[in-house]
Amino acid sequence: MKKTLLALLAATILSACSAPDEVLFEAIRAKDTAHVERIIAKGNVNLDPPQQPNQVNKPLAFAAAYGNLEVVKLILEGGADINGQVAYGDTALIKAVEHDNWDVATYLIEQGADVNQPNAFGVSPFIGFCALGRTDLVQLALAKGGKVNAHFAHRTEQNQGKRNYTALQAAVAYGKTDVVQILLEHGGDPTIRDQTGKTSLELAREKGHADIVDLFEGRAPGLEARGA
Repeated sequence: MKKTLLALLAATILSACSAPDEVLFEAIRAKDTAHVERIIAKGNVNLDPPQQPNQVNKPLAFAAAYGNLEVVKLILEGGADINGQVAYGDTALIKAVEHDNWDVATYLIEQGADVNQPNAFGVSPFIGFCALGRTDLVQLALAKGGKVNAHFAHRTEQNQGKRNYTALQAAVAYGKTDVVQILLEHGGDPTIRDQTGKTSLELAREKGHADIVDLFEGRAPGLEARGA
């Protein structure tokens, strides 16, 4: 299903590109690193075209979605904007996360991709790492300026609405105990309330994450009273 969707996406992108750009996207889709390198070396492709509605029209984001690290490196070396946005405000880093391309995500962060930049739905890469329980990327993002207590609207499958989660609240909501531990060690504030008025402790109880409740109560006796 994912490959089918990507193929349809590629066809949409190609229909909106000029001839040189069209060849580049074809090479990216084929994961033809040598061809991508030759195309970029000629300098007649636009690596940062204007954002288009409903299109992943930037080569870097497209390559990140396809997960070819060597192609991603070539496009970055060619001068692409690492934080350039495509449809719905997604960046290359967000596309890498969406498609589970963790080596690409790691590389982009190491090269300076903004881990706090949210898309149109208010979801940042850092929030995504916390919700997914990716402790390796959480640690890396923290080292690169991940904002532990910043609020980001987070879309959930349950209500399709927006909850103003911090990174800690996102980790709590998805039951990622190891991430909760890391965030607490980096200054995560469990007394901050989400959009519904719940603290992290109350959220953990609501979700039935007993181990996280125990973690909060063990680290900070009287936490509930302080969050009142």
